[in-house]
Amino acid sequence: MNSAQILDEKLNNPRYQSILEAAAKVFRKNEFHHANISDIAKEVGLQKGSLYYHIKSKEELLFQISTFAVTQCMANINAIISKNKRADISIREGIIAHMAPDESLVDRYYVGLHEYHNLSPDKIIQIRKYFLEYRLKWISLIDRGKTEGIFKQNMVSGIILSSIYGMCNWSFRWYLSDRKFNRRQIASMFADIILEGILE
Repeated sequence: MNSAQILDEKLNNPRYQSILEAAAKVFRKNEFHHANISDIAKEVGLQKGSLYYHIKSKEELLFQISTFAVTQCMANINAIISKNKRADISIREGIIAHMAPDESLVDRYYVGLHEYHNLSPDKIIQIRKYFLEYRLKWISLIDRGKTEGIFKQNMVSGIILSSIYGMCNWSFRWYLSDRKFNRRQIASMFADIILEGILE
């Protein structure tokens, strides 16, 4: 069995997925550098030695969480683009998908977006490559809206996207589930703000 097959087997293992969920929760709460393997083992209900049976290192967990987050984002935007709806509708759906994932995935999204820079340089390059592909999908969608005459021609696509990222990504830091509005409702409000500013 080669390394790719071993990884696929691990990722399809419910126990490994529960470890990733526990690690994401711990990394979000303590930040990557302040989290330790003992915290993760306690969160998932394993002894520290037993945890090392399933993983190689703390960095392996961060890399898998970050990879999951960005590939899930990519899958979401690809699914939205494939529907070939009007660009403004697609932008709204994209903002909601980016900011309001299933609640069980929120910790992984947060860690993937905010902690991946703690990886080794070669792994950072891999994650940034994925994020660049994701960014280009968004830019093409915004550009299509301009071509269709839906969005203002004088608006810079990269700045529009930076505004979307700024609002959505920062919300993972301040949002609490006991607030008056849920993530989807706030994401819809953010979409209103963006679209009001860029629609012709």
